[in-house]
Amino acid sequence: MIGAYVDDSFDREFGLYVLSAYIGDADIFDTALSPAWREVIKNAPHPLKEWHSTNHANASEEFSNKVGWNNNERKQIITDIVSVITDDMPKDKLFGCASIVTFPGRISDDEFEFYEEAGFTCNLLEIIQQIFSTARLLLEPEETVQVVLDEKPKVKGLVDRYFYKTLEKIDKSIAARIHYPMFRHSHELEPLQAADLLAYETFKEAKSRVYERRPVRIPLRRIVAAHAHQARCSTVHQIVEILRRKKEGLPLTIADRHLWPMLFYESGTPWRDKSHWPFIGHDGRSNRAARDPR
Repeated sequence: MIGAYVDDSFDREFGLYVLSAYIGDADIFDTALSPAWREVIKNAPHPLKEWHSTNHANASEEFSNKVGWNNNERKQIITDIVSVITDDMPKDKLFGCASIVTFPGRISDDEFEFYEEAGFTCNLLEIIQQIFSTARLLLEPEETVQVVLDEKPKVKGLVDRYFYKTLEKIDKSIAARIHYPMFRHSHELEPLQAADLLAYETFKEAKSRVYERRPVRIPLRRIVAAHAHQARCSTVHQIVEILRRKKEGLPLTIADRHLWPMLFYESGTPWRDKSHWPFIGHDGRSNRAARDPR
């Protein structure tokens, strides 16, 4: 069986929604990633239940100074946890993917609900298509794909609403072999924690490209260099325009390439100067305008 472990990273203030996944043979996750991951957690200098990227980055909760952590320890453990992905997983046996949607940050609650659903649906479609593309390479006859997501009530509701609609858009022979997603708490499954790491690092890179222009973070550089990864990005304005055309029965053609998801990063492709990235700010303006509200 092929396992696809999916997690998200979301920030309303910055208008970014990221969905990421790690895909590979379920046995490889069980025999290579999970034991090494548990060993890093077990040997942490202070008690840890699981890896949580946001808490680590913010030095909060189980990674806070109050429970004994210092900056050097936090730097060391993220180095060790990334090494599980880069060194312990066999080459060509792990595939990572991510999808990013940007949307306006200063919006009403009603608008937020629409943008959240639109972002999730677009990201889910992109991730399912990535799983589909990977599965075509990995699936043996009669083998199936099990998608696993972190147990979050809102995410479960969105999956219930959109999963089968998403499957309708891909090859029926493969779609029939993708099981309905399972939901598990991340502390139960180390691959979900790895997907959390990928989602967070992709989120930080997206935030950097829209707002900060910082260098690519070392953890993301390492994991993208070690195994095949690909991420694509869209703006909610693209999604709204696609939905409008679909409602009016207008087909998408090669002339509508500006509406297709853009390549965000890919293994084997050099990290380019961010001033040259064709990434649109969360309000639909250019890179420069997104940084300068004037």
